[in-house]
Amino acid sequence: MNIKKYLLGLTLCLFFMVSGCAIALGPQAVDLKESQRPPVLRLEQVSEQKSGSGSEEWPGFRDLLIRALNQPPASSIFTKDSSGLALKIELKSSHESDTSRLIGLGLLSMGTLGILPLHYHSDWPVKGDVTIYSGDGKVQGQYHVQSTGTYDIQAYPLTMFTLFGASFQGDADAKEILQRTANDIVSQIMRAVDSDYEKLAVVYRSQMLAKAEQSVVEASSRDELRIIKSDVDDIPAAKAKINSNKSYAIVIGIERYRQKLPRADFATHDAQTVTDYLTKVLGYPEENVITLLNDRALKSDFEKYFEKWLMNNVEKEGTVFVYYSGHGAPDPRTGSAYLVPYDGDPSFIDQTGYSLKRMYEALGRLQAKEIIVALDSCFSGAGGKSVLAKGARPLVMNLEQDIKLSKNMTVMSASSGDQISSTYDEKGHGLFTYFMLKGIKNEDVVKQDGSLDISELHSYLKSQVERIARKQYNNEQTPQLIVPKKN
Repeated sequence: MNIKKYLLGLTLCLFFMVSGCAIALGPQAVDLKESQRPPVLRLEQVSEQKSGSGSEEWPGFRDLLIRALNQPPASSIFTKDSSGLALKIELKSSHESDTSRLIGLGLLSMGTLGILPLHYHSDWPVKGDVTIYSGDGKVQGQYHVQSTGTYDIQAYPLTMFTLFGASFQGDADAKEILQRTANDIVSQIMRAVDSDYEKLAVVYRSQMLAKAEQSVVEASSRDELRIIKSDVDDIPAAKAKINSNKSYAIVIGIERYRQKLPRADFATHDAQTVTDYLTKVLGYPEENVITLLNDRALKSDFEKYFEKWLMNNVEKEGTVFVYYSGHGAPDPRTGSAYLVPYDGDPSFIDQTGYSLKRMYEALGRLQAKEIIVALDSCFSGAGGKSVLAKGARPLVMNLEQDIKLSKNMTVMSASSGDQISSTYDEKGHGLFTYFMLKGIKNEDVVKQDGSLDISELHSYLKSQVERIARKQYNNEQTPQLIVPKKN
């Protein structure tokens, strides 16, 4: 009798030892990575058409996909700028009801006393048509994406126990499946956009510049500022072609400020024209030129592009060109010079501005062959393209103090010391920028490889700027050429 009890107990133990289940979830998890390119899209619309007997039992993919797209790393492909190309997604998803099938599986398990192994499979197929539109309604890209979420369970005897145990993690498994499926769709969208990025970036940039130009025209109309087309606005033929993978530029023009600062006349027009010269004359590829105008030039944008975008893209033998037209400001306590972003406040310039020292340090970390910085601004607070905190007095600024340029960097600044940087009203540009562009257009300063002879360019524009400043404004304005100090 004891032997029978022992054998019965051993048999039950063996049943429980071999009892269990194998659960497989699909699709495989994907590792989403943040895009290193400037965003060109805006999420316009996501719609979903659900079908199948289980369509009412589950929420579908739409909301989950929207959340995934609006969170890092997927959100890195979207800009908050209304100039972004519109991304529309039309989903079709299907799911058959699990309820009736699970009830049938449970009855089968009880009917077989849990002895027979059982298998259960459920899937959530989803397909999507992704379309990218430009502002004029034209289709700029079309892609098809699809993925299938799957749930497979292989239950072993005693199946009533294994199925019961598996039910406790059913909700968590379902959430994991839906999240994996959404991430898979997002990954496909990001890869598709990346494959067409150069084309999309060109369209986005043209929309952005057109919008900014329209804003300038409207602002000019309101404030009776007349934009005059000058000789440098007729873009000359290309003078060189540069390796498209190794030439990068950041161009910034801030004419209007959130803090109601005095307008920096012609700053956006300056920046737009400089961008045209870089891409059409010097051969910089359009997708490698970042143009930040007015409210797109926040302090966070300075940080993003100077400290991250350049670092992620510029190669060892690369060329970098930085141009800034807008207000500068001094810190009265330290004498440090700051660029004033769109959201900058001269009263809190150390917290809201972007210091030249910080910019030079970020540029100095690059392995580029050559870095050129052109600043059509001034930093003394004496007027022109310079602003001060209320109650502060202008300073005599030395832009070389506390600044250590890397050996590959050259800086051209529009003025010196306590001077102001003037506009050239009859030409519709900053005085410094006008003659910089005129030098590139007419003087022999562009080398065969597309690089600039900075010494020759500075020599030309310095004499011209000094002459016009004295003749028309009775001012002294002496552009500076700052080069690395020799050890």
